[in-house]
Amino acid sequence: MKKIMLGLMLLISANTFAQFTAQQERQIDSLLDAFVKNRQFSGVVIVADKKKILYQRVRGMASREENIPNTLKTNFNIASMGKTFAAAMIMQLVGEGNYHSIRNCPPSFRVIQYEMRIKSRYVICSRIVLV
Repeated sequence: MKKIMLGLMLLISANTFAQFTAQQERQIDSLLDAFVKNRQFSGVVIVADKKKILYQRVRGMASREENIPNTLKTNFNIASMGKTFAAAMIMQLVGEGNYHSIRNCPPSFRVIQYEMRIKSRYVICSRIVLV
């Protein structure tokens, strides 16, 4: 599955700075249809540039047993992907210079006590996820 997603990302990212073309849409559609046919993919693919959605498709079944197709409102179980998103968000904040330690937060914003010694590196290393 990782190879599939990597291939799809490379196909999409190759020309994201240029105009998103009908040919690219057909390529992605064809690729997704092949994966769905072989039961290797079921979900939603969205390609966006800043705030503009360039490509959006839904494929596969939310429930094969009940024959319910996926929709844009289907909830997906992303399991441990939350750790990856949390790490990426922290690194983006660090890169922008907007990351501040919990020590610097006003007491009313401190949901956890600092004595717990939760550090951002624990989130980045997938030891914990803050919800």
